[in-house]
Amino acid sequence: PRENLKQNQQQQQQQHYQGNQYQNQGNDGGRYGNGGGNNGNNEYSRKRTHSPENNRSGGDVKLVVICSSGLNQDRLWRLFDIAPGMKYCNIVTQNDINTTASVVYACRDEAQRALDKIHGLEYPIGERIIVRYENEFRDEMQNCDILAPLGPPKPILGHQNAQCAKKAFFICMPEAISVKLLQDAFCRFGDLINVYLIPGKRHGYAAFASEVAADRAIQQLHGIQLGDCRLKVLECMEQNESKRKRPMDQS
Repeated sequence: PRENLKQNQQQQQQQHYQGNQYQNQGNDGGRYGNGGGNNGNNEYSRKRTHSPENNRSGGDVKLVVICSSGLNQDRLWRLFDIAPGMKYCNIVTQNDINTTASVVYACRDEAQRALDKIHGLEYPIGERIIVRYENEFRDEMQNCDILAPLGPPKPILGHQNAQCAKKAFFICMPEAISVKLLQDAFCRFGDLINVYLIPGKRHGYAAFASEVAADRAIQQLHGIQLGDCRLKVLECMEQNESKRKRPMDQS
């Protein structure tokens, strides 16, 4: 009978999943076992013990997840599978405080959808899940080490609370990095009003409420390496309005 044949095929698929590697077989039918959930052992065997290296392609996008230590790989898999296109989920480190995991999606749009849905979610209640792109997370970790000698981050004043006393002009080489990383660097000197990156360009300026803070930023951040970017920081040469005006002829 066809039903017996179908059941035999399902059992063969489920047995194939057991082991140390998760294998995706046609149309995602093998992914969920086509009814194999009746067997608790099979549910555990397809738990996310797959090898990331065997699933990578040029378009893959990895997210880094920091969450409660109470979340195991199976729960993380189910949580991030609410967004389509997830290829694998893998716990990287786990201790008594938190768990760090990596989740890979087939493209950036799908990864962004997962980030929008899950980042900041309290699961379990009282413990927020942090989700970041791998490259941003890596750059932030590197920047923490690089910027540590400059002192801890200080509050950003905002343009409504302070008047600009001096600006530091910067160029990102070879390409721009995120405003957040730039703010993290410039705020170390205090009195930072904000950082402004020209849209579509790799340059901008940091506005300071004091000349002392601006001068320190220019001196200590010029030539610093932030991730893949090297900063060129100079004094923002703005001519005074009086210098731009032609002197009036005296009669």
